[in-house]
Amino acid sequence: MSLTEQQQTFIQRRRKSLVVCRILVLPVLVTLLALIAVMWLQVPQFINPFVVFRMIEANTLDATSAMTMAAVLPVVVLLLMFVLVFCLTLAYELCRHERKYLDIVAALQSQART
Repeated sequence: MSLTEQQQTFIQRRRKSLVVCRILVLPVLVTLLALIAVMWLQVPQFINPFVVFRMIEANTLDATSAMTMAAVLPVVVLLLMFVLVFCLTLAYELCRHERKYLDIVAALQSQART
């Protein structure tokens, strides 16, 4: 029941990536939530559409804010597309690695039976 060198390398890389994931995910999540909270309180017209609707209805949305929002919208959409591509690529890689891991487990199980 021994692993090949390639399989051992794969398992070691997987362990390292799990450690890095545990270290990075929580701070990134907290930072993202803090950014959302700050934007909600400081510049709600960039994050809360209901504030924008009220400002438009009350005719209090100045031209500078409207121009800024119009300029920022394409950037936000483009950034969202990049994030989506990144997430899909990450999901694909995770599935690929999981398949490789399951192949190693299946090989070990078949070796144990013989």
